Amino acid sequence: MTADDSDDPRAPPDGGESLELDVPEMDCPSCAGKVESSVRELDAVDGVDPQITTGTVTVNYDPEKTSPEDVADRIEQAGYAVESGVGETTETFTAPEMDCASCAGKVENAVGAVDGVTAYQTQPTTGKITVTFNREQTTAEAITRAVENAGYEVTESTADGD
Repeated sequence: MTADDSDDPRAPPDGGESLELDVPEMDCPSCAGKVESSVRELDAVDGVDPQITTGTVTVNYDPEKTSPEDVADRIEQAGYAVESGVGETTETFTAPEMDCASCAGKVENAVGAVDGVTAYQTQPTTGKITVTFNREQTTAEAITRAVENAGYEVTESTADGD
């Protein structure tokens, strides 16, 4: 088994972003299928991973072609309420020195402790950290500080220039 995340359906493709939304009424395989089919109608969606045990759906998408609001709209068109996620943003941070599972664990602990962070994924093979957070509760700068306080310099992020 390799450290490559390419087989993980929740891993966004290069240049893509990942969004996790709470869909509590999606509680059976049939519901999950309806949500997945509706979201896949968006051309910019690269992957959909509905989890009926947690009532969440993770969507990988191209941020230049669609938005989290578009994804939430497709879920609602399938007949399911999205409890949270709108008002959230997903940013990717690059920390090249985060290059092993141990480093990734330290970063995950730091990022997970930031109020407002709803999802995160580390990819030590590329030094990337993808974080979904509520913009009303935290900022990209606060996440950058958390990563740097864990000992890893953030050299760039998709939030740069915002």
